[in-house]
Amino acid sequence: KVPLFNYATIAELKAGLPFDCMLVGVELDPTSTPIEEFNHPPRGVYLLGAEDHGLSPEERAACHRLVQLPGDRSMNVAAAGTVAMYARHLDARARRLTFQKASAAE
Repeated sequence: KVPLFNYATIAELKAGLPFDCMLVGVELDPTSTPIEEFNHPPRGVYLLGAEDHGLSPEERAACHRLVQLPGDRSMNVAAAGTVAMYARHLDARARRLTFQKASAAE
């Protein structure tokens, strides 16, 4: 079972994060890092906004980092979440493989 938590405000959500957990906003924003270039944190909560207007200014400000998916248009939130989690998976896999190669050479 996946745990489910409900928060009334973004401040409550941020206060409920574990100590070393990063809040990552997925948003079309000029300050966002392209997801292909983002080093995903070991522990992260990914915040996706509504399909029609994205994250609110308050939500964007609360995020530790913002990432942008490929393209310049909003996509279905379920598809956006899938793309973000797949990018996270690829990033973790690449770093693990790099680490294994480095330790095997020793």
